[in-house]
Amino acid sequence: MTAFKPMPKFALGPDIPESGFVVTDLGGGAYGVTQGMVNTMFLETKKGVVLVDAPPALGGDNLLAAIESVTPKPLTHLIYSHSHADHIGARATGTRRATCSSTSRN
Repeated sequence: MTAFKPMPKFALGPDIPESGFVVTDLGGGAYGVTQGMVNTMFLETKKGVVLVDAPPALGGDNLLAAIESVTPKPLTHLIYSHSHADHIGARATGTRRATCSSTSRN
């Protein structure tokens, strides 16, 4: 049997609390959100919050809770990096009032 080296500690990611997500301040109003395997980010602006992707693994409720843990500002825009379900699947949960944008080109 092949022997493998142990996983480096940095590759294990953060400990995930009961909330189901971790928010990291990236600076400049940008925040990363993860549930341990799936990552996304949001940007706080003067008028509201811009969310990049809405992965279902994070869940719409968790995404909104992550944003609300940082700011009371509303979600104003949702940017899709592309239209795969693993990037837009949580769109219907709690993000309906946001303006949606896609980078896809047909």
